[in-house]
Amino acid sequence: MRDGMKVTQSLNMQSNAVFEQEQLRVQALKTVCAGSRRLEWSSPPEAIEHLKTQEIWFPPPQFYEVCRLCNFSSLGELHQFSSARALEGCERWLPVMLTASDGYIQLLPGDELYPEDPDYTGEKKTMMSTDKKVEDLMKEGSVFHRIVIKNINNYAVYVNIPAKYKHMNPLMINSDCSDCNSRL
Repeated sequence: MRDGMKVTQSLNMQSNAVFEQEQLRVQALKTVCAGSRRLEWSSPPEAIEHLKTQEIWFPPPQFYEVCRLCNFSSLGELHQFSSARALEGCERWLPVMLTASDGYIQLLPGDELYPEDPDYTGEKKTMMSTDKKVEDLMKEGSVFHRIVIKNINNYAVYVNIPAKYKHMNPLMINSDCSDCNSRL
């Protein structure tokens, strides 16, 4: 157990945190369904801009990957990179949700708060929560591999660990700010 955080096991999943997460998912689903009337090709920075203006929505894992795509200046460069590292392998991830008092953090492997034994099957009904604010958790931490979720259209990626398997870390982008720092 870490300072100021509690991990609870409960068969009763009707807790406030679960309810809030479910509300976020339902709102996201409504947004996706309402916004799926057209198809448009966008560069990664354009997609992030559309997310910021709430023209489109995509879930946190896709935001992470779009931020990773911002490392490449062209489709050819992306193809060259992916071909060069294709045989290196990949890693299966399970994001672990930490509920803070003012938002959520999806913890990814390598983050200092990522559990040593994550609940891969959901059988343990483990929930991580804290009374601290997201900003305080960020100030206290030093080893990051996480997606901070303030609301349905406000994500931020924080990564300061080396990528495995010769992969590329995403650019650290906050969907709420105007500068994506993309190479495109």
